[in-house]
Amino acid sequence: MSGTARIDLIADPAMIEDEWRELWDRSERASPFQAPDWLVPWITHFAADTLRIFTLRRRGRLIGLLPLFEHSGKTGRRLLPCGAGLSDYLDGVWDDGTDPQELAPLLARAARTGTLDLFNLCADAPLLSAPLPDGIRDLPGESGMCPVLPLDSRDPFAACPDPMIRNLAYGRRRAAKSGKIRVDQVAGETLPATIGIFFHLHDARWRQRGQPGVLSDEAVRRFHRDAAPRLLRAGLLRLYVLKLDDRPIAALYGLLAKRRFHYYLGGFDPAFAPLGPGTILIGHAIEMAAQEGAAEFDFLSGREAYKYRWGAVDRRLRSRMIGLAPAPALAAVR
Repeated sequence: MSGTARIDLIADPAMIEDEWRELWDRSERASPFQAPDWLVPWITHFAADTLRIFTLRRRGRLIGLLPLFEHSGKTGRRLLPCGAGLSDYLDGVWDDGTDPQELAPLLARAARTGTLDLFNLCADAPLLSAPLPDGIRDLPGESGMCPVLPLDSRDPFAACPDPMIRNLAYGRRRAAKSGKIRVDQVAGETLPATIGIFFHLHDARWRQRGQPGVLSDEAVRRFHRDAAPRLLRAGLLRLYVLKLDDRPIAALYGLLAKRRFHYYLGGFDPAFAPLGPGTILIGHAIEMAAQEGAAEFDFLSGREAYKYRWGAVDRRLRSRMIGLAPAPALAAVR
């Protein structure tokens, strides 16, 4: 590739949101967690005053974007990827084929403003292979797993173990004997009410465990209320509600893009646990994802046993800490 790439520092995502979306559309490897429809609301609610968006341009065209925010703590000032805490994949957005060499000056510039703590990166992320100049400390590592189920459009459950397929069939039969079962997919006019139902069902499941759950934080709820309409308009949101005789008994919040379905959060009414509503709804989401051309069903971070019962296989995530001074022990805010 010819031409020297220019680095800029942007403080307001509104200045580049349209270009950001075009870049995300072009990037085959970018996940929904890097889309402006997810990250701009996140920035608004969690990092508006500490934002550092580094952009990379070649001949005026945006070819890369790394949104970061400043976090100060016991380990000093660090720059973390926007979306931290609520996003399972954290990365910049890069044109397909962007040379990692071109990212080196951007990383070096960012590291001069604070230790750069990158985590939840896919193993093929360009940020991992970008070289750094002398004087920049580089500490690579690992940051978790995302179990992933491969999908076949001809048979969505081809990779699922037989016991799980039998369990799903049994649950569907048992639920059907209890009443009229249907799954609704959220549409524009039903979104506000459906988000409320989703919050309620997610909270109910965690209250049964004696834990608050991620959606107990009102700031997180505000974020999702703002992000969901944007994600729906962009065609990324898949919000399903399982109903028994018109009563919502389970909900599943997913994101679909670039032939990948991401199972983000779910919840169900514990009173109906014997029917296996969570299993029924995941099975429905797998079928729908395959019908829409998805090649994988990503259960996202965490190694809960139920993910492996579906036949999911681990995808290892990587991390990289970069700074001018000796890096502290790897204890990033996750």
